[in-house]
Amino acid sequence: MYLVYTDRKGKTTNRTVKVHRFDGMILSGYCKTRKAYRTFRIDRIKEIADPSTGEVAQDMCAFFKKLYMTSDSYSSDMIFDKYYDVLRLLKYFVYVDFHYSEEENKEVEEIIRSLDGGEDLSTEEINSIMSDIEKPSLHSFRVTVGKVIKMDNLPNNIIDILEKLAIADGNINDYEKNTLHYIKKRIKKEK
Repeated sequence: MYLVYTDRKGKTTNRTVKVHRFDGMILSGYCKTRKAYRTFRIDRIKEIADPSTGEVAQDMCAFFKKLYMTSDSYSSDMIFDKYYDVLRLLKYFVYVDFHYSEEENKEVEEIIRSLDGGEDLSTEEINSIMSDIEKPSLHSFRVTVGKVIKMDNLPNNIIDILEKLAIADGNINDYEKNTLHYIKKRIKKEK
């Protein structure tokens, strides 16, 4: 997309940008003009056009939203936002034994693709999502379990999912058993 942008110092420049994210106020993307990832405040964009069609946007918010929703990062952003606590739980679980095997990685991919909106994610997108998630501390893990249990969009069989993940590398160790036991106990307590 092509835009005319005025920076905080009042300097106006012409930019060509590949949109990655739009939150209603800030546009993020790769600026081909500056050859770097940049953010742009909507109130500083003076004009915007689609170079492939020549269309000049009249409603910038609607235009950016449409671009973002058709971007490569939209699906992964939606999974990240909607299932953040589930992803944190997965991250904790795969590292609870201090080892993240290739088999566990493949199982995590399947789990994420089974989530609403995750079916078309590539391996690279899933790896990117998981690399953006910090492994929770023990305290954060416990808080995360409480949040996951209360989710409206909780994957149906979270215990089945975690048990399948635990045996993905061929065996279930004591760390994984204890973690599963804790989660089961919390679920039972919440009901």
